[in-house]
Amino acid sequence: MAPLTTALCAQMGILAFVASSSLVLVQAMQLTPTAFSVLFAAVMLGQMAGGFAGSRLVVRLGIERMVRLGTSLALLAGALLAILVFAGVTHWSAIVLPMLGYIFGCALLIPNATAAALTPFPRMAGAASSLLGVLPFSLGALVSAVLGAAFDGTARPLALAIALAGAGAFASERLLFGPAARAARAARHG
Repeated sequence: MAPLTTALCAQMGILAFVASSSLVLVQAMQLTPTAFSVLFAAVMLGQMAGGFAGSRLVVRLGIERMVRLGTSLALLAGALLAILVFAGVTHWSAIVLPMLGYIFGCALLIPNATAAALTPFPRMAGAASSLLGVLPFSLGALVSAVLGAAFDGTARPLALAIALAGAGAFASERLLFGPAARAARAARHG
């Protein structure tokens, strides 16, 4: 449950961006659809860069440190995005640049949290993997609906959702997946 909760929180930030970025960047910030598509693609480069970096770093750092690094980046990037938006910065870079950092962090943490979540279930990896696949999209549908209803012509609802998702991933990693949680589980089973 611990790695699943961490990955789900992080994925909610990504799905919030996917669901609301066009409203924010095209409607609120008056970018052209072409400019939006270029900026959206730029954010996705963060995903690709994070995946590339993560595939090389996991061998040296291990799964838990990768998740910790990813949640820290998601927390910092989500907080930066919210700070900029709530401070009144209305330039596209206040959304896109923090999202690059957020999604880079997610690319480090989500695959590793997924691997950690599947490890205890080798005989039912298919069923466990299916659950890991359906949960984010189910929750993502809810996040999309809430953000659509909350859109107020600004980036505030999007920024708040991403900041909360990053904070949730960070907190769940520390509380449920971190060193103190491991020590507590070892004491119970040991």
